[in-house]
Amino acid sequence: MNLFDALNHALTTVATGGYSTKNNGLAYWHSAYTEYIVILGMFIGATNFTLLYFALRGHSQKALFTTTSFAGSASSSPPPP
Repeated sequence: MNLFDALNHALTTVATGGYSTKNNGLAYWHSAYTEYIVILGMFIGATNFTLLYFALRGHSQKALFTTTSFAGSASSSPPPP
């Protein structure tokens, strides 16, 4: 993946969750590693930014894992292909 494609995918992972510069999407690169990185970006993008901020600042990391919105999205995510 060149710099142009990487930058476009990084910016659209959070915003649209799937826009790609190739017709085949992520399947174009045949890379499980790329798919895992995009899944992680989508998961972080779907998480409440206030929770992420407090967890990264060290204020309340326990709250991140006990919040129902975070725990619900983490438990309902399908396994990667």
